[in-house]
Formats: sequence, structure tokens, C-alpha cells
Amino acid sequence: NGDFTSAVSRNTLSSIDFDVTGCVMFTAPDLIVEAPSTDDPAVTPGQGFTLSATVRNQGGRACDVSTLTWYRSDDNAVISTFDTEIGTDAVGLLLAGETSPESLATSIPSEGTYWLGACIDPIHGESLPNNQCSTGVKVVVGQSCGAVTVADLTVASMTTFQACGELTGGPALEVTTPLGAAFYGGETVRFVDGFSVAAGAEMTAGVCGQNLCAAGAETLAASCHPCVQSVCAVDPVCCTDPWDAECVELVQSACELVCP
Repeated sequence: NGDFTSAVSRNTLSSIDFDVTGCVMFTAPDLIVEAPSTDDPAVTPGQGFTLSATVRNQGGRACDVSTLTWYRSDDNAVISTFDTEIGTDAVGLLLAGETSPESLATSIPSEGTYWLGACIDPIHGESLPNNQCSTGVKVVVGQSCGAVTVADLTVASMTTFQACGELTGGPALEVTTPLGAAFYGGETVRFVDGFSVAAGAEMTAGVCGQNLCAAGAETLAASCHPCVQSVCAVDPVCCTDPWDAECVELVQSACELVCP
């Protein structure tokens, strides 16, 4: 009708047909990116993983070749071309309704929580040129939280060391800070020959008696480990009922620790 025509440019109208019911039928190509995923949602810094997504031509005509660009967002799941570019893939010609699975092997060097996705370059004559980007898939990059050894180190400032399983201090580990060093293990904390605490230095240690990366029958106190405190802040049931699979899953998202 006239209202619709006045709201749409002449260029856009050239790629639109109307069926007998008056519904709009897009006969130009329309590329979108959908179903972003990762084969490992929790990794350590520098650890490789694979991103995957599907490019779909949801328009009514074949499209030209294009380029898929992968992006990393540091703050939310909204992916755009303003995010950090991490790679590209060439996408061949797609007929109407066809899809092209794409993937990228990558890694992230720094700890933190990130969202990764992709945007497909718009092509000439595309019916909807503003729907090129996928949502982001969440990837947590953190320190390994299985068995952890702290060795060959002088702790001269306030520092917290964590393990979801066993934490071992030493050899060649010296605590010199008067501000306090803290050692927390899910199962145990042990110190071996070569560990020392200088005069005037302070340290604390905490143990939960339960590997935080495994479900168990124990109910854990929030004070036994900083990660347990973070998990129970998200889901208080984890500190009133036995530590279950949902609590284990929160180790990665709430604590940014990576279970082996």
C-alpha cells in the first residue's frame, strides 16, 4: 500500500515481491549467521579450541561469494564489527535456502569471560543488510583447577592460590609478605620440602575435603574456598545441600576456573 511504499526505498523495493495475499516475499539473497558454538566452553590461557557457526542464505535467490569474519567480545553476547577480529573464512556461492558450516581454530591468551561469534559481509542487492552478525557463545578462560603446584616462587605480596583438587606448596616456595598469602585446596593442601615462611610473614590455608570439579555427597561451607563462596553466592543451595553437578558447572562460570 502507499504507507509501505513510502517507508521503503526504491532500491529495497526492487528486491521485494508480493504474493496474492499481500504478504511480502523476499526474492533477493539474505545471508545470516546462526548456531554459534564451541567445542570447549572453558579453557586455560593459550589453550586451543574450535568455534563453529552456520551461514544461511534465507533469501529467495542465490548469493555471491562472501567473507565470514570471526569476532571476540569482552563484555556481552552482542557481536558486532566493532568487536575484536580473530579470523576470517571465505564463503562460497549459496543457493536460496542453502547453508555453509564454518569453523575456526583459535585460542585466547588472557583470563576472563568472553563471547565469540561471527558476521558475514553483506553482498550487493541483499534484502536485509542489517542482520549479518550472530549472537555470541560464552567462553571462560581461567587457571587450571585440578591439581595445582606452586613452586620456584617468592610470595612478596598478598596473593591467593587455589586448586579445585590438591594444592601443593613447594619446593622452592617462600612466603615473605606480612600482608598474607592464602592457599586453598578443594581436597587437600600440602607443603613439601623447600617451603618456608619468613619471620613476620603471614599465611592462611583452607580445605573443603571435596574436589570442586566433581559432584559428591559432602555439603561444603562457603568459607572453605573462595570459589565455593562465589558459587554459593550464585546458587545458595550449593552450601546447604551436597555439592552436585550444577555446583560443579558454576566453578567455571562463577569462579573462572577450568576443571580438567
